[in-house]
Amino acid sequence: MINNKIKIIKGPGFIIYYDPKGQGFEEFYYRDRTFKTHPIRYYSSSSIESQSNNCEILRNLQPTLTSGYIVGFADAEGNFSLSFTPDSSRTSGYRIIPEFKVTQKYLSVDVLCSIRNYLECGTVRIDNRTTGSLKFTVSGVKDILNKIIPFFDSHPLITSKQLDYQTWRECMIMIAKGLHLTNEGVLKIIELTRTMNSKRSFEERFKFTQSRCPNLKITPEWVQGFSDGSYYMI
Repeated sequence: MINNKIKIIKGPGFIIYYDPKGQGFEEFYYRDRTFKTHPIRYYSSSSIESQSNNCEILRNLQPTLTSGYIVGFADAEGNFSLSFTPDSSRTSGYRIIPEFKVTQKYLSVDVLCSIRNYLECGTVRIDNRTTGSLKFTVSGVKDILNKIIPFFDSHPLITSKQLDYQTWRECMIMIAKGLHLTNEGVLKIIELTRTMNSKRSFEERFKFTQSRCPNLKITPEWVQGFSDGSYYMI
């Protein structure tokens, strides 16, 4: 019954599997070190990290990362975003939810947990249950202001994703000042998000990249992180 499933995390009394031919993540409870009395049930919690504290990550040993590796990984698969949820209790009429996330397949759970440990914030969660995607995500304003922004200010992204970070950072500074609680502030943040990620023009990204090329310094750690984050071997 469990022969074709891939072990992800082992903890006291349970093992979390990923079933590539089934319906995604599953959790198996056992008693007295036997699997005879407890059937598999689908993994109900959205947070891998909540189950992985003091548990064994059964993929690879969690690597020791460097700042350059994390920057490369974020350049490859990182995303800076803000979402808006209607909220009648707020003067502005909206609740703004910021997020920094890095998405990977389940095979990279060790790397995502290591990034979380390095940055000392965020959680590793299920991103897509059926495709086996996980994500390291940080959405707490304090963690973003005290951990994520200082890190990327000290260790800038190399690709044009730096432009998205700079816009996102500007929005976060406005939130830190409480400007997101006003109608004018929300409208300004909405305007800024309309220039981020897929909405940013190719021309702007190209000009940014060209302007950085003469002085660009790419380290082996960045190349390794970028390759691990984006490269697929066929």
